[in-house]
Amino acid sequence: MGFDYLSELVEGLAPHLVLLLGLVPTLGAFGLGALTPLARAVGLVGQILVVATYLVLGPETVRFVSESYVNSTAVLVASGAFWLLGFVAARVYLSGDEDWVRRVIPRIERRRTLGGLITGIVGLGLLLFHVAWQPARWVPATVALKWKHQAQFAGIYLAEDRGLFSTRGLTVDLLPGGPDPGENPFERVASGMADVAIGDPLSLIELDAAGQSFVAVAAVFRKSPAVWYGRASLGSTPDSLLGHAVAVSNGGTNTDKELLLWLARNGLGDAHQLVDLTSYLRDLNAGGGRVANRIALVPLRGTSLNSMSHFLAGNVDVWTGYASNELLNARQLLTEPLVVWRSDDDVYGDILFSSTRRIADAPEVVGALTQAIVAGWEIACNPANEQEAVNAVLKRLEDQSMPSRAHQTRMLRVLCPLAKYGGVPVGAMEDTDWESLMGDLQRFDLLPQTYGAPLPGLDAVRDGRFIESRRAPDKS
Repeated sequence: MGFDYLSELVEGLAPHLVLLLGLVPTLGAFGLGALTPLARAVGLVGQILVVATYLVLGPETVRFVSESYVNSTAVLVASGAFWLLGFVAARVYLSGDEDWVRRVIPRIERRRTLGGLITGIVGLGLLLFHVAWQPARWVPATVALKWKHQAQFAGIYLAEDRGLFSTRGLTVDLLPGGPDPGENPFERVASGMADVAIGDPLSLIELDAAGQSFVAVAAVFRKSPAVWYGRASLGSTPDSLLGHAVAVSNGGTNTDKELLLWLARNGLGDAHQLVDLTSYLRDLNAGGGRVANRIALVPLRGTSLNSMSHFLAGNVDVWTGYASNELLNARQLLTEPLVVWRSDDDVYGDILFSSTRRIADAPEVVGALTQAIVAGWEIACNPANEQEAVNAVLKRLEDQSMPSRAHQTRMLRVLCPLAKYGGVPVGAMEDTDWESLMGDLQRFDLLPQTYGAPLPGLDAVRDGRFIESRRAPDKS
């Protein structure tokens, strides 16, 4: 309680202290600087320190100035008042003669006065520039991630580090996701906790069919990184899965949904069944378990799913995951070749989405977030910025025992081609992709039966205006 109060107090005073640091050198430059070269030098050094403070602490520390034009004007008036008072006080004090104004200043004093005046003008100009540079008002915004910090969100991190949010007038809070209650990105947007979030298109369509109102505003990855893979001895066609076991998650992730859609599109929609892990392993040890012409979907959870232990031991034949994570690990752990199946090209990976209500209430906020995040991914996927992107990831990892720099780098190298898949601009979406997804989900009866209502129209699930109106890409 006490620590939180102290933190809030320091955070509240910081902008005002920085501004005072800017006023003091101005006083010294105009006042004392008018009399002695040493004082002028001190004033100039003070101004340099203030500029350095601005650069180190960042623009958010002077938010007081930019909260309104009234605050900005008050600061400028205070600067001028300090200059006048300081100049008069210094001259009176050092000359010992209150009538100095009436006397003619010697030539040498004029030169010193001119030097101090120039120094002070430079300092005041820097303060003016700093005030003018800030947006008229800072708007807080929140972005919910679909999982914990990792290279999957590198573009968002660079948008923050490069100031792409702040230059658009936003102060942004990033919320990492996870499997725990309250960490679902769709729930966070629905509750108003987040303005935009990272999700997947199949979940968005499913929830909209249930009566909710989520809208995709950009496709972060134009092709999904979801994969299902096994040892190459299985064969490479979809029919090769018949008679084998496929590990799926216990919570119905987007990877599972993409797998079911892929099976249906390949004529295997009725050829699979869920099998309890315990029963499956018991039957497997007894010489059974695998059923010819059927695909056993075996739900796993927690450590078993993350470690691939059942796959490495041969208990299940096919594993599901991301090409940017689980597949990388499998290729490091296994020396034998793998066969890999992927989602179809019309299935996007991560999408940036919001709610219809939030878009209606604050289109400028949603638009600014969308443009900044897309620009951040353009920067992150420039090979020249790879190490900067990885560094941005590493400094946000909550658990330093998580995958190494090498792993995060490999993840980024897998994901960036997916962001630019098909040669289209980052963030772009195609109506035909959404139409085919919605049509097939309905045709193959992959939406929960309890929904009943028809699928929403195309305009209800995607809004491309923020991408289409986006200005030229930020320099990388």
